[in-house]
Amino acid sequence: MGTSKICALASPHIDSFNQLICENSMRGITRTPEQICMIDVPIRRANVALKVRMTSVEFGYPIAQNQAQITPRECRERQVTYSAPVTMTFTCMFDGEVEVIRMGIGLLPIMVLSRRSSTLAPPIQ
Repeated sequence: MGTSKICALASPHIDSFNQLICENSMRGITRTPEQICMIDVPIRRANVALKVRMTSVEFGYPIAQNQAQITPRECRERQVTYSAPVTMTFTCMFDGEVEVIRMGIGLLPIMVLSRRSSTLAPPIQ
């Protein structure tokens, strides 16, 4: 099987992955309803609402534990998953105060030759 046939076979999968990380993830985040929890505050003798809304998600580029850019080949040699960090931003409102929280929520396996692959990614500064 020639290289062009393999690329043609993989192309729909790569396009689908690119669409997920570039478009569909933000569409899903913006459509997620605000979560409301009632918290008992004994000092006030009342329940206060904690409102949490996911506002954004960011997908990084594949990096090693030392924060250096890594290639698919290095991952195979180290026997680790070729993955990138995922960071989510939340807006929390409690008792009239608003706080924006940004936190890492895990790692996403990255498809080789996708827009997040280090073979196509800009170098990390």
